[in-house]
Amino acid sequence: MSHPELYSNKIEFIVSPNDSNAPKNFPHYVAIVDVNGLDQHCELIQKALLATIEALPKKSYFGLITYSDRIGLFDLLSPVPHVKHVQIRSDSETLALRKLLPLDHIFVEVEPYLNNIQAAIESLSSLFIHNAPPKRGLGSTLEQFIQLIKDHKIQLVRGLVFVSGTPNYASGALPENPETGLTPTTPWYRDIAQTAVEAGICFDLIALTTVNVLPTIKFLSLFTGGNLYYHPETNDQSLLPQDLYRQLSRPQALHCLLRVRTTIDFQAVNHFGGFVPDRSYEDLYRLE
Repeated sequence: MSHPELYSNKIEFIVSPNDSNAPKNFPHYVAIVDVNGLDQHCELIQKALLATIEALPKKSYFGLITYSDRIGLFDLLSPVPHVKHVQIRSDSETLALRKLLPLDHIFVEVEPYLNNIQAAIESLSSLFIHNAPPKRGLGSTLEQFIQLIKDHKIQLVRGLVFVSGTPNYASGALPENPETGLTPTTPWYRDIAQTAVEAGICFDLIALTTVNVLPTIKFLSLFTGGNLYYHPETNDQSLLPQDLYRQLSRPQALHCLLRVRTTIDFQAVNHFGGFVPDRSYEDLYRLE
């Protein structure tokens, strides 16, 4: 094997008829929503998510998760909005999401359960927290979500991460008033993004805040091959719903194999997107 970049033991996929229609072989989308925010934030997020589900492929699956100082997991099989919560523990391990609900209650096919999904999105306003200091356990939520995907070996996962302020609670907590500038305050989000890539997860980051947290959390989209949406305005003029619809309704290629080879005169300096460095060969990256 003189040229490892030309070799792959996954060139041919052979699946049985029963496996070809398995849910894990179709794209999975999940909205991870910050419920600390203003009424305007909630209204904009609801509009954005309703536009999102209209744009998704017919044969795709959708899930809805909220976060504050606890993680909320929606049961989308229920026609009546139903959410189960688990408290985020800053001093010990948080209860695994797989113990809250079965997988087929967390992710449901969009077309037959469209009404359930819409009802869950419209119920988000009842979960928003207005009268308490915000606690945003984004990092712990991402850890639990990535572990859920690993546990069930789901492929083709795209997360829409909504952030309305500084993640300031438990794992990945940032200073409430980060210094201005472009230097990340912690490598934590760079590391969790790499973990997400290895699990086959792509994150789109939707920032609805003017707080300077993007230099630190931008790696969620930068390293996983997602998009960064910056919409600090939360009025009726916001184009976030249109932006998400346009992006998610574009043609997509799934289960692809890409090889790029150069002469020895070129060297990989950096990489962006869902690339994983090969463990055996230097300067060889794999696209997950």
